[in-house]
Amino acid sequence: MREDSKEFLKLIIRLALNLSDSDIVVSRGGKFFIKLFDNTAKKTINEKDKDTAANRYDGINEENLESFYYEFISDRDNKKLFLLIAREFVNIFFHKKKITNLSYEKRVFQYIQAIISKHLTSKYEKNDEFFNGFSGYIFRIHFKEVFEYIADFILDDISASTSYMIEF
Repeated sequence: MREDSKEFLKLIIRLALNLSDSDIVVSRGGKFFIKLFDNTAKKTINEKDKDTAANRYDGINEENLESFYYEFISDRDNKKLFLLIAREFVNIFFHKKKITNLSYEKRVFQYIQAIISKHLTSKYEKNDEFFNGFSGYIFRIHFKEVFEYIADFILDDISASTSYMIEF
């Protein structure tokens, strides 16, 4: 099924069922699934809790994220996704932007989470609010794998005598 057709069918489903903007319509194997997401259950983050566990997934209940993860994300999807994320991270931040060690240390998690979120919204649905929290959730689960892939790409560049990577 063409991507345009899928998006059109998602829109029709969304309108026919009067779904809210926070609900998610997922297409898998030619079938459509709906994940109802209650925005009112989202915790609001105040300045005091900004750097605590309450903010971990943008205030979204971890059980909602876990439910979506186990219902819609396969191990095969994960392997492809995290390899793609690592490759994109290295290409953007090492090859193109040539970030410094300091910038890497300060923002690596933020950069990777943004890339994950971008891929999820393009694959599933344009629901930035949900997928930004969800990207943090799956990044936390697959933290080690993401950094193993990144390390592999860095080592490949070093073995190819890429001067920037050797200096980094």
